[in-house]
Amino acid sequence: MKAPILVVDDNADMRSLMKIFLSGDGYVVETATDGAAAMKSLHAGLRPGLIFLDMIMKGVDGKTFLSTFEAELPEIFKATPIVATSGLEVIKDLKISHYLRKPVDLATLKQAVDRYYRQIP
Repeated sequence: MKAPILVVDDNADMRSLMKIFLSGDGYVVETATDGAAAMKSLHAGLRPGLIFLDMIMKGVDGKTFLSTFEAELPEIFKATPIVATSGLEVIKDLKISHYLRKPVDLATLKQAVDRYYRQIP
């Protein structure tokens, strides 16, 4: 069984689009509405092979999620590729694998999955 991909985004349309696209490619996709919901899933045992993380969200934003994830689950944090998504020009000093500027086209999303997805044992 493949490790799931976790999509963390406060925009319901974006979560739905990414889930439909990635599921159609054969991936199991879990979603979270913000960083707090993502942390709850991770603490409950979710071990994603990749996280797509919106940086600007209502509730717990991407930057706060990253620092909480690293502090509370450091081994899982180190083993999990994270692709940040945002409409911001520049994202600096974040421990992420890659950054995609929104809006993200599906071909670019697929390239990110092909490059960064890891099957977690």
